Amino acid sequence: MHTLKNFTRALLFVLLGASAQAQQVRTAIAVSQETEPSSYKLRAGDSLEIRVFKHDELGVRGPIGADGTVSLQFIGSVPIAGLTPGQARSRIEALYSDGWFKKPQVAVNIVEYARATVTVTGQVNRPGTFTLSRNRSMTLLEAIGTAGHFKNTANQKHVLLKRGSKTYEVNVKNILKNPQTDVTLRDGDIIWVKEALL
Repeated sequence: MHTLKNFTRALLFVLLGASAQAQQVRTAIAVSQETEPSSYKLRAGDSLEIRVFKHDELGVRGPIGADGTVSLQFIGSVPIAGLTPGQARSRIEALYSDGWFKKPQVAVNIVEYARATVTVTGQVNRPGTFTLSRNRSMTLLEAIGTAGHFKNTANQKHVLLKRGSKTYEVNVKNILKNPQTDVTLRDGDIIWVKEALL
């Protein structure tokens, strides 16, 4: 009788332990999936560590160049800006497979993200340069709010948005009436709030 009880207790302990271990594994997987930047698109300035399994001498660590490429031994400059880390890995593996190695295994890890910014200047209360969040976008209205909102002297109907070599004129009063028309900002955008003419 005691033997049966002891066996039952031991079996219960094993089952509980296995269940707890399975839960820990599921939790670890969930956390890993949450933190894995699988959908993040690489861009110039992101610092990477690239490793080739069993070929440590080919590993590199450093930022993606301004032209969106990384330089690797044997295969030269590889354009990876705009790709996810997984896509970049596949591209590098494909290039190394082309006459260099048989079934190469490559790891692409983000060491540090490039700093994305927008600048708000002109007739706002706190003009300056602001960092964009990696996890969510910033709109034109949000940027103006971050810069302390419009001054009384601001011309809200003629706000300039400079993006690269192009400049757009935005009527913010119309956006306030219809927030769905708000503009999503990009890295390097400059917003200039002009002074209203008296």
